[in-house]
Amino acid sequence: MKKNTCDILLCSGNGRVSKSIKRVQRLMGAKEEAADISHVALFMKSIFLQYAFEATKENKWAKKKGVQINAFHKWKKFYNGEIYIRHLDLKKPISFEVVRTAIEPYLARKDYEVGIPGLIELSLTFFPWINLKQTPELHCSEVDIEVLQDLNLYNKDIKPNKMPPCEFWSGGRFEKDLFCSIGKAERIK
Repeated sequence: MKKNTCDILLCSGNGRVSKSIKRVQRLMGAKEEAADISHVALFMKSIFLQYAFEATKENKWAKKKGVQINAFHKWKKFYNGEIYIRHLDLKKPISFEVVRTAIEPYLARKDYEVGIPGLIELSLTFFPWINLKQTPELHCSEVDIEVLQDLNLYNKDIKPNKMPPCEFWSGGRFEKDLFCSIGKAERIK
């Protein structure tokens, strides 16, 4: 299976935070398969290496918290749950160097949104008419959308903190404002 830089990684985690995210998404009416998506990340590749770019509470195996980039094979091996990929159909591939430059400012913002503020922000994403202020901490889908907006692949009028992970599943709101077509989710772990 060929993977391209900026493909979307969808995860259904088994940890405490992932289970809480799934519960909130179900309570807010997300459909079964979509509600199981508790985390999103971006796939990246250079000439020789592959990476996962994400914002997460903690990767104990990598000894990192917050916004980070890790070797894809290790990230996949240690991720506690299922992983799916959705391929972006880009007219012209985006180079790793361009994406690496786009993510640099986010790597400096290490904090990850979790706890009560994160739960409140996640819950309010299901009510788009509520003018939700963006907190300084980033959650997973928020940082991915910001990077895609920086790369002119996503509508810049959309507030990045208004998209819960379940909306990245096939048929979700994420597709509506994406400036390219996207494939169905394929399980890779």
